[in-house]
Amino acid sequence: MGLRDFLRRNRVAIVVLSVGAALRSLVMLVVKPLTDVYYYDTEAARALVQGVNPYGHFYGGLPLGILTTPGAANVFTYLPFTAMFFVPFYLAGDVRLGLILADIIIGACFVWAGLRRSLLASSVYLFFPFTILLSTVFLNNTVVSMLFIALFFALERRGRGLLGATCFGIALATVQFSWFVFPFVAYYYLRGRRWKEPLLIVGVAALIIAPYFVANPSAFVFDTLMFQFVRPTVAVVSYFGPLGYYVNLALNAILLSVVHASLPLYARVGLVGAILPVFLYKMKGSQRLALYSGLYLLLSVFVLSNDFFISYTELPFLLLLFYATTPRGKKTLKAIGRRRRLLPILRI
Repeated sequence: MGLRDFLRRNRVAIVVLSVGAALRSLVMLVVKPLTDVYYYDTEAARALVQGVNPYGHFYGGLPLGILTTPGAANVFTYLPFTAMFFVPFYLAGDVRLGLILADIIIGACFVWAGLRRSLLASSVYLFFPFTILLSTVFLNNTVVSMLFIALFFALERRGRGLLGATCFGIALATVQFSWFVFPFVAYYYLRGRRWKEPLLIVGVAALIIAPYFVANPSAFVFDTLMFQFVRPTVAVVSYFGPLGYYVNLALNAILLSVVHASLPLYARVGLVGAILPVFLYKMKGSQRLALYSGLYLLLSVFVLSNDFFISYTELPFLLLLFYATTPRGKKTLKAIGRRRRLLPILRI
């Protein structure tokens, strides 16, 4: 389906996408960013424009009290394509424009994929306050990766596997969370005896990441990998940050609050690795790819991270929405609805 046909056949979808864009633009104009991510993205994009490596760079100039990650003044925790993506929007005046555009394309991907309930899924994503705030006020850079994962699902649905694989490779070079989805995508391809796509995914990601790794290996590894595990584990409820309080729902935070102990990194990595084959086995067909990759990602981040930000749930939320648009997802939702209707009867 070309762009002209898409516009002609999906007039309601165009209205939904336009309203979603207008809502986000209004919030962006009225409310200032309340997270340090905005300033990191702006500074990283500025560094690239000036020909400076964003890894090992000093991120100064943050407003007082906005830093929500202690010890991160010299750390850019995201993979290279995140900074690359924001460059044109930094030049346009506000990096949030990039996240708004990404959200609109994600909404369009539901419709373009032609799946059942796609317009409903697009509307839920675009009008859910959670997603609006994470693109405009409490910025979530995972949205950039979500854009390319959404394109992957849409293109794969349209039979454009190599182009979809290219998009997923870009997602791998954007945010680390996408690597938890990769085993499921690779397994999906290999079960269908399609080996070109997984190789293309890894090749595209390596092509983007390699120059930044070679330029400063120690800074790159520390920023994108080690920092996630050396940052301190804060309590379940702490009082700092732009809102004056912070809620941490990571496994280690809960253990520290309840039993005053925590799991060492090797135990958490071992647990996440041990459950991966179970999730891959349960995936079976392609229609469950989004479901089990989303659930595995959510559980893995809960176990591995020292600090579990609420924004970590946005990518699993997107994957579950994609699953809900499949025929199997529709059956699952109907089964859940029947069980809810039966509960009052069983209580009588």
